[in-house]
Amino acid sequence: MIIEKILMKVWEPAKVRYDAVYRQYMALDAQDIEDEILLRADTRQMIAEDNSFSRMTVLPTAGCPHWNHKDVFTGCSFCDNFTDNLDGIAIMTALKDKDHQRYASVICQLLERSRSEKPGCSVMENITAYDSLSDYSIPFNQLLQIYQSGDWRRNLIYLGLETRAENVHPNKLRLLKRKVCK
Repeated sequence: MIIEKILMKVWEPAKVRYDAVYRQYMALDAQDIEDEILLRADTRQMIAEDNSFSRMTVLPTAGCPHWNHKDVFTGCSFCDNFTDNLDGIAIMTALKDKDHQRYASVICQLLERSRSEKPGCSVMENITAYDSLSDYSIPFNQLLQIYQSGDWRRNLIYLGLETRAENVHPNKLRLLKRKVCK
């Protein structure tokens, strides 16, 4: 498709940078990658918006499967929520490729750390992980664990998840409602 070829050319410099960081971290073992992520993480940056009513949290993940797929950068370029964090996405992808469980655990740890930076959860929380209901971004079972952990839901009335329509399935919604809602 012509649009994919154009986008591949547009994203070529970013892809070169991403590949270099990815290869660097793939040379490490999963424990070393996890340690590096947790050491470097500034969880205050995960909170895009926070006030007495609402909080928007950006989870660190392997990025958007609609932008980084088939080992090339093509497809969706709608949001551009990734170019400022290209190294972080490459590092998280390396961890995910090495150890899915450790990848999910790091996401949980960073989310808990960001919540403890500013405790007292708001009435409304919006979570974005590029495509929050995509198993590429976060495996669904780990997503459930993330939302079941801690007492952050105490005051919560509304939980929003940024996702694409193709990843919204009735079974996922029923499970989320049963496991996450009070």
